[in-house]
Amino acid sequence: MGTPKQTVETDFNGEKQVISVLNIQPRHTTKPWAKAVRFKNAIPRHALTFWTVNLNRLPIRERLKLVGVLQTLYNLNQLTADHTLVVVCESNRGEHKDYKYIQFNEIYNFPVVERGKNRIVWKCKMTDLKNYRDVILWRAYRGAAMTRCGQIREYIADLKGVSLVKNKKPTKEFFPWGKPFYKG
Repeated sequence: MGTPKQTVETDFNGEKQVISVLNIQPRHTTKPWAKAVRFKNAIPRHALTFWTVNLNRLPIRERLKLVGVLQTLYNLNQLTADHTLVVVCESNRGEHKDYKYIQFNEIYNFPVVERGKNRIVWKCKMTDLKNYRDVILWRAYRGAAMTRCGQIREYIADLKGVSLVKNKKPTKEFFPWGKPFYKG
């Protein structure tokens, strides 16, 4: 049940007292990042946060908030094998996700960061290259007034159009393909 008792002598109001201490946990080897936590001018609250992050002791939601990656936007190509889906997205904060070519059964996803002064709104354009049809999702993701955690928006493209799944639950939202924009 631990290592043997140790006695520590302390001076209390001019008297010496002997206190018995039982070491319950054995000492572990020193971690390579220990010197980054314990040094002369370390700020205690920063050192404690750094220590708990390195030990993976922070709850997952808190770790995600520290990183700032809380939400995910997925685009899934369920068209037939000869169709390629092109996705391009931009936000109201000036962030851009360049053209991404998604083959059949592939998934393109990217993290959505809600931190900031105003709500974030992502707009995405999905294009079926074989039939030259597209869908513009004006609110592919709209941030909340208060930061949320773990929100998932999954847009599934098939031959009829694009359907939305929110947090692994199907919704009634469906976006049909537009008319062909090129006849070649």
